[in-house]
Parts: sequence; structure tokens; C-alpha cells
Amino acid sequence: MIRTDKPVKLLEWDLGTNTTNQRWQDIGKGVILSTKRKDGVTTMVVEIEGRLQKQNPNDNTVKVAQLEEGMAPRAKKWGEITPRWGEVAMGKISSIEEQGFKSKVNIEISAATKTGLSFK
Repeated sequence: MIRTDKPVKLLEWDLGTNTTNQRWQDIGKGVILSTKRKDGVTTMVVEIEGRLQKQNPNDNTVKVAQLEEGMAPRAKKWGEITPRWGEVAMGKISSIEEQGFKSKVNIEISAATKTGLSFK
């Protein structure tokens, strides 16, 4: 489930030549501004600090990850300090709007998604 009140991290599939040197890499961190669902497609607007650091111009696929969330969340190990990021969605970047020191990234997610707030 995508938690609209938690920070997100965007990752892209790196430019590699085979599976041993190709990996997902960070391209930005930010917050979800809005989500809308129409005709089975969820459109999510993510505001990130700075410019989107996209390296792979051949692929607009993006992975959305959130702190301590994910399709198969893992518990923290004893003594672990760093939070874990878990994948919550995969989509395609439809547009990028740069406004000063921030960028708004529009992501279209065609798979089934569920959005909501965190339980507190």
C-alpha cells in the first residue's frame, strides 16, 4: 500500500550491459503531493528536492519505495539504525516540471494500487 503521508524514494534501472552490472539506483527523494485514479491508471505527483538525476534516457520506468513499507516488508534487525526502504509501486514517468529548487514528477502506475494514510 502506498502511504501518502510518508516520504518516497524514486529509483531507475541503471545503464548496464548485463545482470551483474545493472541495478536500481536512486534518482530522487521527496513527498507525494497527490494521487488520482482514472480508467485503471493511478497518476501520482511526487515533489523532489532539486533536479531529477535521471541517467538512463532509454527507459522511463521508475520504482517507488517508501520507508518501512513494501510488498513484503521486513522487520528491523536488532540494533539496526538505518531505516529500510521497500518497493510500493512501479510506473512510468509521464512528465517532469522543474520549479526553482524542486521538481514535480508525474508517474503513471497501471498496476492495481491502493493508497491511504499511515495507521498511527
